[in-house]
Order: sequence, then C-alpha cells, then structure tokens
Amino acid sequence: MSNKLAKSNHLPEQHHEDDKRPVFSPAVDVYETKSDIQIIADMPGVEQSALDITFNDDILSLTGAQSEAVPEGFNLLHGGAKTGVFKRSFNILSDIDAEKISAKMNNGVLRIVLPKSEKAQPRKIEVTAD
Repeated sequence: MSNKLAKSNHLPEQHHEDDKRPVFSPAVDVYETKSDIQIIADMPGVEQSALDITFNDDILSLTGAQSEAVPEGFNLLHGGAKTGVFKRSFNILSDIDAEKISAKMNNGVLRIVLPKSEKAQPRKIEVTAD
C-alpha cells in the first residue's frame, strides 16, 4: 500500500473558515485489496447530509461538520463537549476509477471505496510455448 497512498494531510487543530468551530483530523484506517483502496474514517456526530467528499487531481478530500443542535425539548445547561469540523485529505497514487467511487456513513463511521481502474489491477500473464 505504501506506493498507492502518499502521506495524508493531518491538520493541526485550527478554526473552520466559515465559523469559529475547531477543525479535527479524523482517525483513519486505509486498506488495499487487488481491486480497490478502502478508507475508513471515524467522524462521530457527523450526519450524512453534513459530509463533503471530493476526488480531484488524485486528491481525496473529506469534510464533515458535527451538529451543534440541542435536541428538541431540551435546554443546554452545560456545554462541555467540543463540536467542530473534521477535515482530512489524501494524495492517491494509484489509478482510480473516479466514476465508481462510493461512500457510506453508518453510526459515525465513514467508509469510502476507491475502485482501481482495470489497468491498475494485477493480472496474470499466460505463457505459451512455441
């Protein structure tokens, strides 16, 4: 995998450009199979509608904003939990079929599947005799 994925961009805690919430770098695991690269990112508190995933010029970028909403019918008495924005980007050094990239969010865990293009997948070469 080391030649398929360059260093990811870990962002030190900073503030998101749209507001004063801090920016976090999500914990990520990266896996490779013969046919794809899979990225699993922990983004607790992020709803599917608050995710932005882009793949442009071999750079995969993830952004997800945690909800700051107080549940209906409740009044916040003390706010000790920090909410913010998750951001992380990766340089992908493998030929990826961008049209087939998929992403699923389940209970705060984002799974992105980056299928390798056919030319990037290993294949067996048959040897024939003369």
